[in-house]
Amino acid sequence: CRRALRKLLPGSAASVAAGSPPEADVQIVDLCSGKGFASLILALSLPWAQVLAVDANRDMELAHFRGRPNLAFRELDVT
Repeated sequence: CRRALRKLLPGSAASVAAGSPPEADVQIVDLCSGKGFASLILALSLPWAQVLAVDANRDMELAHFRGRPNLAFRELDVT
């Protein structure tokens, strides 16, 4: 995650490598997220980034999303 952000935010490479927040706001959208485990890992790895998990299944069990202020789920069919 951090290596990809260093490429996307070159002006913030040193702070991202050190684990501190970059100068720009970071918003990540995980399309077709399924149960959202990849979204959860992103939210845990990058606590200063906002992560949005998107999936068409409204009946998803998302208990692991609770208590994560930087992690949200939206039901949406992107096909």
